[in-house]
Amino acid sequence: MAKLIPCDLHVHPDYSIDSDTSIDRYCMRANELKIPVIGFSTHFDINPARDDIDPFMIVDGEKLRINDYTIGRYMDDCMTARDKFPDLKILIGMEVDYFPGVESEIYRLKQIFDFDYLIGSVHIIDGINIASKREATDYFNINPLVKLAGAYFELLYNAANCGLFDILGHADYYLLRGVFHYGQEIFSIHKSYLEKVVKAMIRTSTGFEVNTSYRRHGGDSFFPQPDFIEDAIGSGAVFNSIGSDSHNVKHLGEGIREAIATLADSGVAIKPFYEADKT
Repeated sequence: MAKLIPCDLHVHPDYSIDSDTSIDRYCMRANELKIPVIGFSTHFDINPARDDIDPFMIVDGEKLRINDYTIGRYMDDCMTARDKFPDLKILIGMEVDYFPGVESEIYRLKQIFDFDYLIGSVHIIDGINIASKREATDYFNINPLVKLAGAYFELLYNAANCGLFDILGHADYYLLRGVFHYGQEIFSIHKSYLEKVVKAMIRTSTGFEVNTSYRRHGGDSFFPQPDFIEDAIGSGAVFNSIGSDSHNVKHLGEGIREAIATLADSGVAIKPFYEADKT
C-alpha cells in the first residue's frame, strides 16, 4: 500500500465569509507543520432559498456576491501563492453546497476555471442549514429522523449522480447537530440509503472525504464515522480525500496524521485524487 503524504485538502481561506485566514498565512503554516500538500476549497453557496444569506465571497475585505469576478480573484490568488511557495503543492478547489439545480452553473464554471477538484457537500435541507447551531433545531423540531434521512441522502445521491464533483464532503454531516436532537439512532440512518449513493459514486468516479472536524466539534471520530466508512467500503466506495475543514489557521492539519494512521490500522486506504507518494 502506498504511503499517503500528509495533506489537508479541505481548507477555507478568507474568501469564504466564515473564514479569517488568508491563503498566504495558511501556506506559511502548512510549511511550519510539514504538510507538503494543501488544497483550498472556498465555499460556493448559491442556493436561491438563501439568497440573502449565503451567496457571497470576501474580496479585498469587501463582501461581494459570488460571480466570475470573485472566483477569478480567488483562483488568481491561489496561483500567485504557488509562485510564492514553490516547495508546497497547492491545489485549487471549491466546496459546493449542493442543491437541485446547481448543476448547470457548476458545469459552466468548470469550462471557465481550471479547478483541481470540487467537493460536493450537503448543508441545506428545505432552506435550513442543518449544521448551524442557530438554525438546525428549526428543522429537527418539525421533522422526524426518517424524514431527515430521506431528504439528506437524496441530496447526497444527486450530488454523486451528477458527475460534477470529485469528492463528497463530510458525508454524515447531519451528525454535527442532529445527534443532540435525535440521539444514538442517528448513527445508523445511513444503512438504508448508502448503497444507492455508492453505486452512483462508482459510476461517476466520485470519492468520499475523511473530514477530521468532527472531533473539533465534540465528536469522538471523524466524518464519516467508522460504521459509515465500513459500510461504504463494503459497497465499493473509494475514499480519495482527507481534510480538516479549517476556517482558521489554528485548525490547519488538525487530526490529519492521526486519521491517516487510524484508517491504515483499520485497513482503509485513502487513494487521493492527486499523485501520492509511491515510496
